[in-house]
Amino acid sequence: MELSTRFAAVSTIATLLFAFSARAGGMTHYYVDPDGDDYQNDGSFGHPWRTLELTGERVGAGSVVHVAPGIYYESPVVLANGEEDAPIRFVSDEKWEAKIMGGGYWNWGFYMVGDYTSVEDFDITVLAPGNSAGVEAHGYHDLVLGNHIHDIALDGSTIASGVITGGGTRPEGEGYLDVIGNVIHDIGTPGSAGDAYLMPHGIYYGSPGGNCLNNVVYNTQGWGIHLWHEASDIIISSNTIFNNMHGGILIGSGGSCSDCVDDNMLVTNNIVVYNEANDPEGGTIGGYGIIEESLTGTNNRYLNNLVYGNARGGFRLQNGLTHTGTVEADPQFVDYDPDGDGDYHLLPTSPAIDTGRPTGAPRYDCDDLSRPYGPAFDIGASEWRP
Repeated sequence: MELSTRFAAVSTIATLLFAFSARAGGMTHYYVDPDGDDYQNDGSFGHPWRTLELTGERVGAGSVVHVAPGIYYESPVVLANGEEDAPIRFVSDEKWEAKIMGGGYWNWGFYMVGDYTSVEDFDITVLAPGNSAGVEAHGYHDLVLGNHIHDIALDGSTIASGVITGGGTRPEGEGYLDVIGNVIHDIGTPGSAGDAYLMPHGIYYGSPGGNCLNNVVYNTQGWGIHLWHEASDIIISSNTIFNNMHGGILIGSGGSCSDCVDDNMLVTNNIVVYNEANDPEGGTIGGYGIIEESLTGTNNRYLNNLVYGNARGGFRLQNGLTHTGTVEADPQFVDYDPDGDGDYHLLPTSPAIDTGRPTGAPRYDCDDLSRPYGPAFDIGASEWRP
């Protein structure tokens, strides 16, 4: 059975945990359907609109947009701002059955400009090569939850990511993109990995703040999770990352912010295994499970991660930092397949079971089951149960 089925059970409980859509009372509900009408209908249940693009221009704070199953050949832009007590939520009513097919040169699945907005449970792909992203987020306190983001194409002179936040200095206390419970894979055209910083990545943070939790990332042409520009103050916890063509997790800074320092990072309880060192430019940073690069601070913490089978080793840290509680052993997946057709839950003999720690750990796993089961947290996106 494919991974997309086995990791398809993230629910709104994860959203409640991070105080995004817990306050649903009084929200206004709109509906989108491939057979709807953008101009004759009012977006109600019986009279849905047809496109997310126009819907994104019409809704405001406190809106829930219910999207019916079907294929949507568009790249919706969400311009409106939600509020802390009234977010704007775009929700596929049947998980992964509303399919977004982005297009154009500067193309994406969703482009989130406003604050307090979310994209939940969609299937997102971009097959036209160019500067491509499954979800590109530029607002404050946005959420990407439970989506299947895959087959994001690019050509040789551009970049692509599954989820990306643009660089840009945020006011103190702002930023905070949450990327939770997504399955992200096949990012970039095979053989396209080149420059270590511009290549296609699974999840790319270019801004400070947020939680990157319970994601499964594999088969990208770059890094599974890559932090650059002004990224700092981010929790990366309980992800399962494997078979990425350049490496697992990169913590760094640079680009548009040459003097920024990536600091106050918490990287914990992640499985980071079998990542490659595909670097046609002959660089030396690829092939690691978890590394620091460029300007990084002294307050980054690396706790209880499982690293194994990465081409150049588990860690490369800076500033005299060390990792603690690390497990260096085969994670013992039920059925490991590098292409994503396996079962990435844990066997009962896995060394990842009960070897995580509570610091930064989500209280539910990617299957919406509570953590921990047993005496301690498990490492990786799923918590083992008999």
